[in-house]
Amino acid sequence: MSAGWANHTLVFWLGATLALLLPAYAEIHFRLPGLPSRLFRREPEILFDLPFRAQAGKPIPLCLLVKDAHQFPVQVLRAWVTVVHLESRCRHRLEFPLHRRIDTALWYNVLELNPDVFPHEGDYTLQVTLDYQIGRHRRRLSQDNYRGRRKPPFQLYVSREPLPAESGWLWGDLHTHSSYTRDQLEFGAPPELLARTASALGLDFAAITDHSYDLDTPPPEPYPDPAQHPPWAAFQQEVDAWNEKRAPVVLLRGEEISVGNAEGRNVHALMLGNRRFYPGRGDGGRRFWQTRPTMDLPHVHRLRRQEEPDALLFAAHPLSRPPASQQWILNRGHWSNRDLLHSHLHGWQILNGPVDAAFWEGLRLWKKVLLKGQKTVLIGGSDAHGNFNLFRQISVPLLKLERKPVHRLGEARTALFVPGPREEAAFLGALRQGKAVVSTGPFLNLSLSSEKRTWHIGETAPAATRPVVHLSARSSREFGGIRQLWLRIGLPEQGYELSLPLPVKHAPFQWQEKRAVALPGGKGYIRGELVTERKGQLYYCFTNPIWIGL
Repeated sequence: MSAGWANHTLVFWLGATLALLLPAYAEIHFRLPGLPSRLFRREPEILFDLPFRAQAGKPIPLCLLVKDAHQFPVQVLRAWVTVVHLESRCRHRLEFPLHRRIDTALWYNVLELNPDVFPHEGDYTLQVTLDYQIGRHRRRLSQDNYRGRRKPPFQLYVSREPLPAESGWLWGDLHTHSSYTRDQLEFGAPPELLARTASALGLDFAAITDHSYDLDTPPPEPYPDPAQHPPWAAFQQEVDAWNEKRAPVVLLRGEEISVGNAEGRNVHALMLGNRRFYPGRGDGGRRFWQTRPTMDLPHVHRLRRQEEPDALLFAAHPLSRPPASQQWILNRGHWSNRDLLHSHLHGWQILNGPVDAAFWEGLRLWKKVLLKGQKTVLIGGSDAHGNFNLFRQISVPLLKLERKPVHRLGEARTALFVPGPREEAAFLGALRQGKAVVSTGPFLNLSLSSEKRTWHIGETAPAATRPVVHLSARSSREFGGIRQLWLRIGLPEQGYELSLPLPVKHAPFQWQEKRAVALPGGKGYIRGELVTERKGQLYYCFTNPIWIGL
C-alpha cells in the first residue's frame, strides 16, 4: 500500500470517526480533512428565533443572531414578518429596516413585535424573511441560512392567561445553555436574549448551565486559579450584572460538569449556585486523545462540601444513554445506581425536555429511592442550547439538517415555592428543601394540615395516623382540560406506593379537594401526579413529596 493511499485512508477514518461526534446542533462551518460538507457555506450563520409561547398584551422578542461574521462579514438590510392567526386567519405584515454591517464573532438584535399584532388568543404562525448581502451578492433567507428547502413558519401560542400556578410559586428552567457554550460544533444564545425570551415565556428564573469543557481555557494553558479564569469570571460578572438590574427574570449561575462515574466514564451533572469552576476536560472531543474524567463524583462532592456548601449538585438527565459512538470515542457513560445513591447528591433532573422513555425510567427509579427513605429532589429543565422556538438539528453529519420543536427554552419547567423576595439565594434555598414541582404545562399543589399547622411540598410533618391532604390542580386552554390526577402515598416500611385516583370529570381547568388519608404505621410520604390534554397532546406535572415522620 502506498504512503499516499495510507494517508488518505487515515484521513478518511479520522474524518468518519470525528463525524460521529457531531452533536445534534446546527453548524455550517465545521469541515473535516478530505471530506466535503453539504452544510458548509462561506457566510456567517444567520438565524431568527422567538419564544414558542407568550403572554397576550406584552411585546414579543424576535431575536436575530449572526455568528462568525468576523470570518464572513455581512450586511443585513431589512427583515419582514408575516403573522397569521390560525383560527381567524387574521394576517399582519411587519417590516424592519436594518442596514447594518456586521463583522464580529457574535452579534444579535431584538426586533420587538407589538402586542397589537396578536389580538387573539391561540395559535399563530410567523414567517420571517431577511435580505442580506455578502460582498456584492444580495441574498434572501427564511428563518435561517442553513441548508434545506423546507422551512416551515415558526409556531407561537399567545395566551391571555399566565402559566398555571398559585401564589408564591414561580416557574423557571433549570437546564439551559448560553453563548458561553461556544465551540466549533455548538453555541447558545447570549444570556440577555435568554433572559428576555424567558420573561416573554412567562418564566421567573432560569439557570444557565454551560458545559465545563466550553468554559475551560485553551488546551495549551494550565488550569488557572478559579478566580482568574477568564470565561468563567466573565460569566459570573454577567450574571451578577443582570441580577442587579432587578429584571423580571432572575438568572441562576451554574455549570454542566463532565465528571467521572463509578466506572470511570464521563457523565454530566448540574452544579447550581457555584462561583468556583469545576473543570471537565475529559469530555467534548477537544482533546481527542484525552477522555479520562478530570474529576470523579466523590472529588466534586468533596470540593463542593468544603468550599461551597450552599451550591447544589444534581444528576443531569441521568437515565439518558449516550450514542455508542460517544461511549466509544468520548468515554461517555450514564449514571449507575451507585452514582445516583450518593448521599451528597441533592437530586435528579430526569425531565430533560420531552417526556420520553428516559424520563419514565427515571421516574420508576426515583420512586424506588423514595421508598428507601432517601429525600432526592426531582427537578426539570429543557437542556435548550439557544433554542427558543425550535431545535435546529444535524440529522446526517456533514449532509443534512432538520428542525424539530423539542428542547426549547421553558418547555420543561420547575416551579419553586418562593413566597419572599425573588433573589438567587431564595430560589436555591427552595431547591435545597425540595419545594418544587416539575411540569410540561399544568400545575399541581398539595399540602398537609393538622389542627395547629400546615406543611408544604418538601417539608416533613411529624408522624400522624390520619392527616388531611389539600390538593389543588390548575390548567388553562393552552394546556387543555384535566384528564387524570393521582395521589401517591408512599409507605417505605411496607416497600410500596398506594395510588389513589381522584375524580376530575367536572373540573376542566381547575380542581381542588381535601381528604383524610390513612398511613399504616403513621410514616411515609405523599406526592401528586397530574395529566392534562389539548388536541391529543398530553401535558404532565409531578410534585416532590411531603414527608411524614421520616
